[in-house]
Amino acid sequence: MKVDNPAAFRFIFQEDVFLLNADKPFFENDAQTPLAEAAKSDAIKHEPAIKTEVISFKYLGKNNKRFLVLTAYTDAEFMTEQHLTALTSTLARKELSIEDVAIVNVANHQRAEISNLAGFFTPSKILVLGKDALPSDLSVPFNQATKYNDAAVLFTFGFAEMMSSNDNKKAFWEQVKIF
Repeated sequence: MKVDNPAAFRFIFQEDVFLLNADKPFFENDAQTPLAEAAKSDAIKHEPAIKTEVISFKYLGKNNKRFLVLTAYTDAEFMTEQHLTALTSTLARKELSIEDVAIVNVANHQRAEISNLAGFFTPSKILVLGKDALPSDLSVPFNQATKYNDAAVLFTFGFAEMMSSNDNKKAFWEQVKIF
């Protein structure tokens, strides 16, 4: 029988309990009892847990379709308004919205390596807009869809490069529409 509450012993043991002379040394030493010493030596030593730094990213969108868009704008939080409008239009042609993607401005994040980004977002697709947005630890061919782990990756023109060149716009759209 296991008794959790010591007050319950008075209901279970109705007889008097006596301490024998041979058992007195176990109870006279208040410092430690032999059982407590044995328990302490067998106890598991608790070491402080190693804290790993949790890396988080500020992004625009809700990442509903696990579609990561990497940009690099030093003068904007995510993208300039004109470029965001162009991206929204491009996404609409692919039947996507801002809610379906996560737009990360890598210029605002010092630890924007692809391993950290992939660990945080678990993307199925990664669209890298411009060479400044390409993470340093990701080497993929330009304007050609490839794979990184389980994610499809397209490293292509940034909107600043496309706004001034129709050829860049065509090359961008040819890759994005099949991506």
